[in-house]
Amino acid sequence: KYTYKNLAFKYLSSYIEQNKDKKVIIHQVGASSGREINYFSKRSDHIIFEASDISEEIAKNIKSNYENLNCFCIDLADLEQLSFVTSRADLIIAFGGLQYLLPSDLKKFFENCKACETELIISQPMDSAVSPYSLKYSIPRGNFSWSHPYLYLANKFSFKVKNSSTFFIPENPWSQMFAAHFKI
Repeated sequence: KYTYKNLAFKYLSSYIEQNKDKKVIIHQVGASSGREINYFSKRSDHIIFEASDISEEIAKNIKSNYENLNCFCIDLADLEQLSFVTSRADLIIAFGGLQYLLPSDLKKFFENCKACETELIISQPMDSAVSPYSLKYSIPRGNFSWSHPYLYLANKFSFKVKNSSTFFIPENPWSQMFAAHFKI
């Protein structure tokens, strides 16, 4: 219903269009069902599309439904597994999964992406009472999720903010969605 409001999809579409004839790797972390990355994978025959999630069962389920995707079980809190992803991907997309990282793990995520010069496109839920533009510390939201300071971390690790936006869904007045494209 509100997909058109999530500008992260537009940012990703633009990235794919600009790189559709190149051999780049786009990796979605926290891919869950794999539907999003599979949808976008149909837009280029040259780009390699990958998906990962925290459990082996989820990764196997994605692969069984979408054989064209490379799938991995990745724990983003594990530096070796995180480095496996960031060292090979040109672009990492995260549509919801980063909210579950602990603040220290999210900092490592940004630090590792910076070291590997990996671009990021994110779309993450946040508490509607906080501003993603001035947030400097992570705030717990309950259910193991956080409102994280994505812009603050991007700035700290010298990412350029190519695009950013927020939107609210009327049925969920307690939350907002923050979307951004961070470039090296």
